[in-house]
Amino acid sequence: MATYYTSSTALGGGVGSYADPFTLQEAFDTATAGDEVRVLNDGTYSPTATIDVDTNQGTSSSPIVFVGRNSADTAEEVATISGTSILSGSVIYFNFGNTSHSYVHIKKLKFDGSLASNDISAANALNNRGVYWFDCIFTNSSRYALGSGCYFCQLIRCQFINNTSISLYNFKNSLVIGCYFESNHSGTNATNGIFGCTSPFYGCVFRNNGYVYSDMAGFYNCTFDGNNAVGKAMINTVITTPIINCVFANYTVTAIEASSADTSYYIQGCHFYNNVSDSNLTIDSTTNTLSGTDPQFTNTTNGTEDYTPVSGSPLIGAGQPSLVPNFTASDMTSSPTIGAIVPAASGGGSTSYALPPKHTRL
Repeated sequence: MATYYTSSTALGGGVGSYADPFTLQEAFDTATAGDEVRVLNDGTYSPTATIDVDTNQGTSSSPIVFVGRNSADTAEEVATISGTSILSGSVIYFNFGNTSHSYVHIKKLKFDGSLASNDISAANALNNRGVYWFDCIFTNSSRYALGSGCYFCQLIRCQFINNTSISLYNFKNSLVIGCYFESNHSGTNATNGIFGCTSPFYGCVFRNNGYVYSDMAGFYNCTFDGNNAVGKAMINTVITTPIINCVFANYTVTAIEASSADTSYYIQGCHFYNNVSDSNLTIDSTTNTLSGTDPQFTNTTNGTEDYTPVSGSPLIGAGQPSLVPNFTASDMTSSPTIGAIVPAASGGGSTSYALPPKHTRL
C-alpha cells in the first residue's frame, strides 16, 4: 500500500514522491488496490487531454483513494482540475465497464469544465461500478456534469454548481446523500437538471436548478428551494417513487407536475410553501402540508445557506416516518423533521451517512 503524490506543475517522468510527483494521468495509471494518491493543491491542474481511468482497480476492502491535500501535505483540501485546455469530451473519464466494481474513491477534488466547449463534462463514468465520490465539486460543465451510467456508486456531500446542461445523468442503483445542487440549467432551458437516474436522494438541497425529470428511486428529506425558467421543481410522466418529508418552496408555476401518481403512497410528509401551484395532482392533505406557512430556515442567502429550521419552524417533527430507510439517521425514522435535515455524525467515509444540515461551500 503505497502513497503517491501529484502536482499541478509536474511535467511527467516523476517517481510519485512528494519531491518528484506524478502528473494526474501517471497517478491513475500507477496506483493499485490500497494505494492513496495525494493530489496536492499547489495550483490548478489543467490537463490538455481527458484523464483516462481504466488501468487498475481497487477492492472492497482496499480501494484506490485519490484525495485533495494542501501543498504542504498537512491536511485535506480541495484541489481543482480544469477542462480549459480540453477541446471536447470530459475532464476525467472512468471506463472499467459495468461487469465489475472499480472500487475507486475520489475525495476533495473539484472538476471544473470551465465552459470551454459545447461538449465538456466534468466527469464521465461510463457504465462503471463502485466509484465513490466524497466532498467533490462538479461545476461549469456544458454537457452533463457527472454521467453516464454509474452503477452501485455513491455521492456523499458533493456539490453541483453552475452546470449549463444536466448535472447528474444516468446515475443507477446508487446513493446520493447530503449533496447540493445549485443553478444547474442553461437559462431559458430549464430541463437541464437531473435526468435518467434510478438512485435514492437523501438529505439533498436543490436550489434554482432545471427541473428533475426521470424515474428516480425516491427523494427523502430533501429541500427544493428557488425557481427556474419554467417555475417547476419536478416533472415526471408518472410518479412511481417516494417523495417523502421534502420541502417545495417558491416555484412560480407548479412544484410537482405529473400525469398521474398514487399520491397517498408516493408523496408523504411534504411541506409546500409559496408556490403558485403545489401540484397538478391531488395530494393527500392529511400527510402533507399544502400551501403551508414559511418553513423558517436559518438562512437562505445565496452562498451561506443553512437549511436548518429555526425553533418554532413548522418543519420540526412534522414528517412522516413511513417509507423512510432507517440506515441514514435516527431522526428520519420517528417524528422526523421535514427537509434536508440529517443529524451530524462523527467519523467519515463511506459508512458515515449522517450529515450536518448546513451547506458549506468547499
